[in-house]
Amino acid sequence: MAKKIGFGVALWLIGFVLYSGILVLPLAAVFQWIIFIILSAVVAYFLAMAFFKKQPGDLKAGAFLGLLWVIVGVAIDWLTVGIAAISGQANPTQLVAALYLQIWFYINLVVVIAAAAAAAHLTHGGQLAPSQSQPPTSQPPQLPMR
Repeated sequence: MAKKIGFGVALWLIGFVLYSGILVLPLAAVFQWIIFIILSAVVAYFLAMAFFKKQPGDLKAGAFLGLLWVIVGVAIDWLTVGIAAISGQANPTQLVAALYLQIWFYINLVVVIAAAAAAAHLTHGGQLAPSQSQPPTSQPPQLPMR
Protein backbone atom coordinates (compact mmCIF):
# COMPACT_ATOMS: atom_id res chain seq x y z
CA MET A 1 0.00 0.00 0.00
CA ALA A 2 2.90 2.35 0.71
CA LYS A 3 4.09 1.99 -2.89
CA LYS A 4 0.63 2.85 -4.21
CA ILE A 5 0.46 5.94 -2.00
CA GLY A 6 4.00 6.91 -3.01
CA PHE A 7 3.02 6.79 -6.67
CA GLY A 8 -0.03 8.92 -5.80
CA VAL A 9 2.20 11.51 -4.14
CA ALA A 10 4.45 11.47 -7.23
CA LEU A 11 1.43 12.00 -9.47
CA TRP A 12 0.30 14.95 -7.34
CA LEU A 13 3.78 16.52 -7.37
CA ILE A 14 4.16 16.14 -11.12
CA GLY A 15 0.62 17.47 -11.60
CA PHE A 16 1.35 20.45 -9.35
CA VAL A 17 4.44 21.35 -11.37
CA LEU A 18 2.61 20.90 -14.69
CA TYR A 19 -0.42 22.89 -13.54
CA SER A 20 1.79 25.70 -12.23
CA GLY A 21 3.58 25.84 -15.56
CA ILE A 22 0.38 25.78 -17.59
CA LEU A 23 -1.20 28.58 -15.55
CA VAL A 24 1.38 31.06 -16.81
CA LEU A 25 0.59 30.31 -20.46
CA PRO A 26 -1.32 33.14 -22.12
CA LEU A 27 -4.29 30.94 -23.00
CA ALA A 28 -7.95 30.91 -22.08
CA ALA A 29 -8.68 28.88 -18.96
CA VAL A 30 -10.49 26.18 -20.95
CA PHE A 31 -7.37 25.54 -23.06
CA GLN A 32 -5.20 25.46 -19.96
CA TRP A 33 -7.47 22.81 -18.48
CA ILE A 34 -7.52 20.76 -21.69
CA ILE A 35 -3.72 20.77 -21.82
CA PHE A 36 -3.55 19.83 -18.14
CA ILE A 37 -6.03 16.98 -18.54
CA ILE A 38 -4.09 15.53 -21.46
CA LEU A 39 -0.80 15.77 -19.59
CA SER A 40 -2.38 14.27 -16.46
CA ALA A 41 -3.64 11.32 -18.46
CA VAL A 42 -0.20 10.71 -19.96
CA VAL A 43 1.57 10.97 -16.59
CA ALA A 44 -1.00 8.76 -14.84
CA TYR A 45 -0.78 6.17 -17.62
CA PHE A 46 3.02 5.94 -17.47
CA LEU A 47 3.08 5.89 -13.67
CA ALA A 48 0.51 3.09 -13.71
CA MET A 49 2.58 1.20 -16.29
CA ALA A 50 5.60 1.57 -14.02
CA PHE A 51 3.55 0.38 -11.03
CA PHE A 52 2.14 -2.64 -12.83
CA LYS A 53 5.51 -3.57 -14.29
CA LYS A 54 6.26 -5.89 -11.38
CA GLN A 55 2.72 -6.44 -10.17
CA PRO A 56 0.42 -7.38 -13.05
CA GLY A 57 -3.07 -6.00 -12.75
CA ASP A 58 -6.40 -5.96 -14.47
CA LEU A 59 -8.95 -3.26 -15.23
CA LYS A 60 -10.38 -3.37 -11.70
CA ALA A 61 -6.94 -3.14 -10.05
CA GLY A 62 -6.06 -0.18 -12.29
CA ALA A 63 -9.29 1.64 -11.51
CA PHE A 64 -8.74 1.06 -7.79
CA LEU A 65 -5.18 2.37 -8.09
CA GLY A 66 -6.39 5.46 -9.97
CA LEU A 67 -9.08 6.06 -7.35
CA LEU A 68 -6.50 5.75 -4.59
CA TRP A 69 -4.30 8.27 -6.39
CA VAL A 70 -7.24 10.67 -6.62
CA ILE A 71 -7.87 10.29 -2.88
CA VAL A 72 -4.17 10.90 -2.12
CA GLY A 73 -4.20 13.99 -4.35
CA VAL A 74 -7.32 15.42 -2.73
CA ALA A 75 -5.85 14.79 0.73
CA ILE A 76 -2.66 16.64 -0.24
CA ASP A 77 -4.75 19.48 -1.70
CA TRP A 78 -6.65 19.87 1.56
CA LEU A 79 -3.44 19.63 3.57
CA THR A 80 -1.87 22.46 1.56
CA VAL A 81 -5.05 24.55 1.82
CA GLY A 82 -5.04 24.00 5.59
CA ILE A 83 -1.40 25.02 5.90
CA ALA A 84 -2.03 28.13 3.79
CA ALA A 85 -5.06 29.02 5.93
CA ILE A 86 -3.25 28.51 9.23
CA SER A 87 -0.25 30.54 8.10
CA GLY A 88 -2.56 33.33 6.90
CA GLN A 89 -1.04 33.28 3.41
CA ALA A 90 -4.29 32.67 1.57
CA ASN A 91 -8.03 32.55 1.96
CA PRO A 92 -8.93 28.83 2.01
CA THR A 93 -12.38 29.46 0.54
CA GLN A 94 -10.85 31.11 -2.52
CA LEU A 95 -8.27 28.33 -2.92
CA VAL A 96 -10.90 25.60 -2.77
CA ALA A 97 -13.33 27.46 -5.03
CA ALA A 98 -10.61 28.11 -7.61
CA LEU A 99 -10.09 24.41 -8.11
CA TYR A 100 -12.96 22.34 -6.74
CA LEU A 101 -15.76 24.33 -8.33
CA GLN A 102 -14.41 23.69 -11.83
CA ILE A 103 -16.02 20.92 -13.90
CA TRP A 104 -12.62 20.42 -15.56
CA PHE A 105 -11.17 19.36 -12.23
CA TYR A 106 -13.65 16.48 -11.97
CA ILE A 107 -13.11 15.50 -15.59
CA ASN A 108 -9.41 15.33 -14.79
CA LEU A 109 -10.04 13.01 -11.83
CA VAL A 110 -12.05 10.63 -14.01
CA VAL A 111 -9.36 10.72 -16.69
CA VAL A 112 -6.67 9.81 -14.13
CA ILE A 113 -8.71 6.81 -12.98
CA ALA A 114 -9.35 5.75 -16.59
CA ALA A 115 -5.66 6.11 -17.52
CA ALA A 116 -4.56 3.94 -14.61
CA ALA A 117 -7.22 1.35 -15.47
CA ALA A 118 -6.16 1.33 -19.13
CA ALA A 119 -2.51 0.86 -18.20
CA ALA A 120 -3.38 -2.05 -15.93
CA HIS A 121 -5.58 -3.63 -18.56
CA LEU A 122 -3.05 -3.24 -21.37
CA THR A 123 -0.05 -4.44 -19.41
CA HIS A 124 0.73 -7.72 -17.75
CA GLY A 125 3.95 -7.63 -15.77
CA GLY A 126 5.03 -4.51 -17.65
CA GLN A 127 4.63 -6.06 -21.08
CA LEU A 128 1.90 -5.25 -23.53
CA ALA A 129 -0.89 -7.79 -23.50
CA PRO A 130 -0.03 -10.69 -25.76
CA SER A 131 -1.56 -10.55 -29.20
CA GLN A 132 -2.32 -13.36 -31.57
CA SER A 133 1.10 -14.77 -32.34
CA GLN A 134 1.90 -16.42 -35.62
CA PRO A 135 3.23 -19.97 -35.56
CA PRO A 136 6.88 -20.28 -36.58
CA THR A 137 7.53 -21.35 -40.14
CA SER A 138 9.96 -24.03 -41.21
CA GLN A 139 11.31 -21.94 -44.08
CA PRO A 140 14.42 -19.83 -43.56
CA PRO A 141 13.99 -16.10 -44.07
CA GLN A 142 14.56 -14.86 -47.61
CA LEU A 143 16.41 -11.75 -48.63
CA PRO A 144 14.38 -9.13 -50.48
CA MET A 145 14.80 -9.06 -54.25
CA ARG A 146 16.64 -6.16 -55.81
